[in-house]
Amino acid sequence: MTLLYFTIFWLGLSILSRPIGTCIFPGKQVVDCLGGTERLKNIVFAALGAYIFNMEVIVRGAFLSDVTEHVFWSAINRLLLSSAVALVCSRYFDFPYLFFGIAFVPRVLVSSIKRAVSAAAEKISKSGTQDKTEELPLDLVQGIDIWKEQRMEEEGIESVQNLATSDVLTLAVKTHYPLRTLIDWIDQAILINRLPES
Repeated sequence: MTLLYFTIFWLGLSILSRPIGTCIFPGKQVVDCLGGTERLKNIVFAALGAYIFNMEVIVRGAFLSDVTEHVFWSAINRLLLSSAVALVCSRYFDFPYLFFGIAFVPRVLVSSIKRAVSAAAEKISKSGTQDKTEELPLDLVQGIDIWKEQRMEEEGIESVQNLATSDVLTLAVKTHYPLRTLIDWIDQAILINRLPES
């Protein structure tokens, strides 16, 4: 993770100070490979947003004595995903400050991609034999904000259905959330899961 941060910050500093690149990368070739200075600037802004988001998660976890290896793997995943999305999106529009916010919504992007792929697969298969229910996001449960949702995802709970079937004692031990809060969330998840769609 440190090596990735170093690389991103070095590229950012190379944009600010001309000429680009000196000893680590063959500057001009790297910039040309990534599509020029403007595209590289978008990637650096996205990576900076990921860095800030990751630091917030790590500081929160350290404050609650809840830093696990999942925190660091999620941080690496968010940094790479944000940079890749910025690389792709910068081909179509150029507004560097917008790319800063990419890191704050990677789950939304990934869920929308998953939904699009599953809808396309469902249209292709047309079997109709399996009755799949759509996974409901965790933010439907009152009391779960973006930070708690992130922490639950680190434990493998990515939807209301996962939360409804999770073990409350295991979650209490691993996440350090109060037992009453976890019971309330699981009860809400069961209720949301059982209610018919309106």
